[in-house]
Amino acid sequence: MGREHFRKRQYIYLCIAGVAFFAFLGCAAMREVEMRSSADKSLLRGQELFARGDYAGALRENQAVVSAFDKKPPGDRALFSMGLIYAHHDNPQRDYKQSRAYFKKFIADYPKSALAGQADMWVHVIDDIEKEKRIARELEKKQVEKKPESREQAACRNLQHGQEPLIKGDYQESLRENQKALSLLDKKVPGGDRTLFTMGLMYVHYDNPERDYRKSMEYFTRLVEDYPKSALVEQAKIWVNILDIIEKEKQVDIELEQKKKDLEQEEQ
Repeated sequence: MGREHFRKRQYIYLCIAGVAFFAFLGCAAMREVEMRSSADKSLLRGQELFARGDYAGALRENQAVVSAFDKKPPGDRALFSMGLIYAHHDNPQRDYKQSRAYFKKFIADYPKSALAGQADMWVHVIDDIEKEKRIARELEKKQVEKKPESREQAACRNLQHGQEPLIKGDYQESLRENQKALSLLDKKVPGGDRTLFTMGLMYVHYDNPERDYRKSMEYFTRLVEDYPKSALVEQAKIWVNILDIIEKEKQVDIELEQKKKDLEQEEQ
């Protein structure tokens, strides 16, 4: 009797422990759901504040999400938004260095994110802005000395002029300035690879109303062929492969849609 009573008590204790364990898991899951719901609300408020020009408020909402979800979604969306806020042309507290730091952190923390390529593009754009500012200052000094402007200097000036429209989302104006720079640079001259890469990214950017994957592939392919030793070659090759897959899938969809229409006509 004593042993049987002992076994019953053990069983009861195990049941209680099991219930407590699953209750704990349930509470943890509920807390996770509540945190994510709160984060989604913060992201939405951040977008609304950003649209109204309240950049400081938008930063606070996104920072709260990053603090709660460091290195895991939806912290990635908040981190990317913070980079955009600091780079926005209307933000009185615009800070390219801070923006670049957020985009670099994004790339390090979320390398497989669908936005990683965009973050990398912003890093390059900001680097180019700072570089072209330095070149512009040098050009101004040389112009004071009344020395004729070289083709390379003119190309750098066009590249600089192409950065501000890109920040504002004016892709056509930015493309025109980059195309001018490209026409001034001889093949394999340093700077041409960066120009080709930037133009390839602009034609694939999701916000560009003139987005064109084929043109994007052309610029990336040209970079690979004309600048085989460029540090951007591997990235350009990856983009070519990705865009090639997208174009093939689009062709398959077109063929399937055509077959569907043919079958419908036959049935009629």
